[in-house]
Amino acid sequence: MKQRTKRYLRRYIPLLVSIVLVIVLVGYAPWGQVGKILADFDLGSILLLIGLSLIYYALKTIRFWYLLQAMHIHQPLNVVAVSYISAQPVSLLPAGEIYRSHELRKHTGVPIEASLPQFTMQGILEGGAMALLMLISALALGTLRLPAIILAAFVLLLIIAISRGYVSNATRLANRLPFVNLTEKSIQRFSKRHKAVLTWHWLPFLFGLSLLI
Repeated sequence: MKQRTKRYLRRYIPLLVSIVLVIVLVGYAPWGQVGKILADFDLGSILLLIGLSLIYYALKTIRFWYLLQAMHIHQPLNVVAVSYISAQPVSLLPAGEIYRSHELRKHTGVPIEASLPQFTMQGILEGGAMALLMLISALALGTLRLPAIILAAFVLLLIIAISRGYVSNATRLANRLPFVNLTEKSIQRFSKRHKAVLTWHWLPFLFGLSLLI
C-alpha cells in the first residue's frame, strides 16, 4: 500500500503542480496590460522575441545535454530535449530543477541519483555567470564594486570546495526532497560527477554557454 501511494504521488503530483501553475499564471496575469503592450509591438518585433525565446531554451537544453555528457551520461540529444522541456513547468518551483532528473529517468532509464548532480551544477554555472557579469558591470560603472567582488569570490570558493569534495556531506540533505533516496555510495558518486564537470575540459565550455544564456 505504501509503495503504491509513493508511485501514485510520483506520477500525479508533478502533473497537478503544473496544472496549478498554469491556472495561477492565467488567472492572475494582467491581461489588459498585456494586450496594450502587445498592441505596441509590430509583427516583426513579436517574431523576433519568439525567436530569441526559442534560442534561449535551445541553448539551455544543449547545455543540459553537454552537462550530462560531462557526468558520463550519454543519451541522444532529442530524448534529452524532450525530458528537459517536459520538466519546465515544475522547474519553476524551489528545487524544481531536481524534477529534470525524474523526467530524464522516465524517458531514458537513467537513475535519478546518476543525473542529480545536474541540479547543483546548473545552479553553480548560472550563479557563476551572473556573478561574473555583475563584477564586470560594477567595475565598468564604478558602483557596487565591493558586493560584486565578494559575490564573485564566494562563487569561486564554492566551486573550489565542490571540486575538492568538501561539500559531500551537504548532499545527504537531498534525501529529504521528493523523488530522492540516495545511499552512501550514491553520495560518493554524486561528488565524483561534480568533480568531472568542474575540470578544465568541461568547465570553460559549460561556463561559456551559461554566459550566453
